[in-house]
Amino acid sequence: MPWVTTAELKNATASVLGQSLRVGGSNGSVNIAQHWDEPVAAAVSYARGVITRALAARGFKPEQIAAWDELHDYHRRVALCNVFREGGLGTGYDGLHLGEYCKAVAELAAVPVTIGGVIIDPKGSEGGCSSGDFDFTAEVRVPGGFAHERPRHGGCGGPGYGSDGGRGWR
Repeated sequence: MPWVTTAELKNATASVLGQSLRVGGSNGSVNIAQHWDEPVAAAVSYARGVITRALAARGFKPEQIAAWDELHDYHRRVALCNVFREGGLGTGYDGLHLGEYCKAVAELAAVPVTIGGVIIDPKGSEGGCSSGDFDFTAEVRVPGGFAHERPRHGGCGGPGYGSDGGRGWR
């Protein structure tokens, strides 16, 4: 889904607050559309930056971020967290549950990213760390000779022979 628009966040702000977007009548109540214009616009921009930076830091490309199935939901939640913080509403506000919106920021560090219901790898499989066995039919040369036993592939701890610092697995 696409990014949240300012109009959508304005409606969400009013909905969460339980108020109408209309002026409350002759008693001079504030029109939420006017009162929240600037904080809502700032929150939309801020939340987009937070999400983009968090997912890019994990290796996701802009086109993957834009196609993320839960983008709209996370953008809305991060933006609501920011708009209510800027509006001075704390976690004590009855019914707001500000903390639930703000948890979305921390979740960005590990949330699975799906496109079309399929979990995607940030940059594809190139350059990642892995562990486990690999199959081979020929002998493998290791420092100091040939390994006659099946080496393990640690991927991150040495030159392809596990975490033994490159000494070769025997």
